[in-house]
Amino acid sequence: MPVVAWILSVSWVPAMLVHFPCDRCGAELTAQPDFAGRTIPCSVCRRPVVVPVVGSPPPVQPRLKRVEFDEGLAADIAARANEEAQRLAMVEARRETIRGRVEGVVLSVAGTLAMSFGGAGLLFSSQLWVPRGSGMAALAFGLITLLIGVTVWRLSVETMHQEFRRRVPGIADRLRRRYWEAHNAASPPTTPRIAIM
Repeated sequence: MPVVAWILSVSWVPAMLVHFPCDRCGAELTAQPDFAGRTIPCSVCRRPVVVPVVGSPPPVQPRLKRVEFDEGLAADIAARANEEAQRLAMVEARRETIRGRVEGVVLSVAGTLAMSFGGAGLLFSSQLWVPRGSGMAALAFGLITLLIGVTVWRLSVETMHQEFRRRVPGIADRLRRRYWEAHNAASPPTTPRIAIM
């Protein structure tokens, strides 16, 4: 074996590398010519990329059509989606906080009744044969229960409004996408598709 042929066959001699871009992220990738036609992962985005055959032209990127955009339609869809989202978010927030609001009302009613009995016990203690101390205790218990009930109700209403504000953007986004998809599906094939915002 001639020396030059032996030197070229030794593995430490660097082979010619194939340079090509990633289809997705555009990163410059390199591979040995032995990998031509095989699929390798991109070192940046991890998407599978086919190593091109040396000497073959790079794959042609499809040309994207320009999409017409109707500002009025976009504003109409956004307004419809926001209005519907607010309605749906309020229904969900009310459903989520109904237990706290009911507990607050029940405690308030119980406190009012206890205060009524305590007040009646204080006013008519001689006719009802109720000690004045019992009337005072019932009045104090009723007042505390009423305050707790009002606080529970108020906190659950505040929670309802927080849930409402938290849910509206997500629901509006989902509805906007659904309305765009419905519009794109209903439009005739001769008109260009409208992009989702």
